[in-house]
Amino acid sequence: MISAILAILLTFIFPSSDLKIDVTSRRTSGVTISINEKWWLTKMHEKKGMRAVHTRKAFIKFNEAEGRAGGNGGCNSFGSTMKIKDGSIQFTNLISTEMHCGDIQAAEDAFFRLLQTANRFIIKDESLTLFNCDQLILEFTLDKQA
Repeated sequence: MISAILAILLTFIFPSSDLKIDVTSRRTSGVTISINEKWWLTKMHEKKGMRAVHTRKAFIKFNEAEGRAGGNGGCNSFGSTMKIKDGSIQFTNLISTEMHCGDIQAAEDAFFRLLQTANRFIIKDESLTLFNCDQLILEFTLDKQA
């Protein structure tokens, strides 16, 4: 019941057909999860294999209404413009601070590179997955504290 009311309210708040919020996935409390949450990076899938991310520093947060995304790559802050429509997503103009990050520099570079190749997303339960066509590239988990 609450999720149905929230879905109706979101329709009035975001009436544009270019702005889509996933209203099918829900937290266990019954509150709808949208892309506009904070998401912790948990896995990167590269040609050489899957890389688990064991730090709680790399994250992304979306502002769908303003067409922006930003976060932290594990060391450097970043920002990007983005477009979302019907389950597709595109990141452009990615910028970041440029501190040298020692051991995690290669992982952060991979994160930023993969992010720019994403063109599709799925939100299921408390997970966000980004794809390049049908290839899984990045996995995130919902920040329950945000």
